Amino acid sequence: MRYFLDGTWAAIASTLSRLRGRRNAGTAMAFHLQSLLDLRSDAEKAAKAAFELVAAARAREDREQARLVAEWQSARSAREQATARWTSAPANAGQALTREQYRGRLDHDVARAARIAQEHRAGPLATATKSEDDARAACQEARLALEAILKVKGRAEAEEAQRAERRAEDEASDHANAAFARRRRP
Repeated sequence: MRYFLDGTWAAIASTLSRLRGRRNAGTAMAFHLQSLLDLRSDAEKAAKAAFELVAAARAREDREQARLVAEWQSARSAREQATARWTSAPANAGQALTREQYRGRLDHDVARAARIAQEHRAGPLATATKSEDDARAACQEARLALEAILKVKGRAEAEEAQRAERRAEDEASDHANAAFARRRRP
């Protein structure tokens, strides 16, 4: 993005240097600045649209992560409830073996749910977060580029208004001098 801003400043500088010596430079410069402003405005709108898409994808991944964490917590609570039910010692070896197999399945379910949640957090959710951060940065840089053009355009408009004011003052002064010269002639 730094290159993008450098390109903006280079374009502004080349436009200003070309237009400096011209008599009607204000109009041509205003046209060039308006064109740059339109381009930067379109770039900002595109960056905002891209950010909205990426933010929606991130929200989907957050919801998926919340669902996976809820599954993991559900598996943990199912294991804890089953363990709490088995307060008494098993009546025979078959019952003990059945309990151990069931506990093993519950432990496996908890570990699988935790692994899936962790993989999602490290994979798709991390990617969506990075994409959202990148899109936010691009949106901010596009806004800064637009603000730079607005600032330059504002300065150019202020200079043009000042020139117009000076021309009006000069014209009024010329009219006053001409009127005074006519009055003095007998």
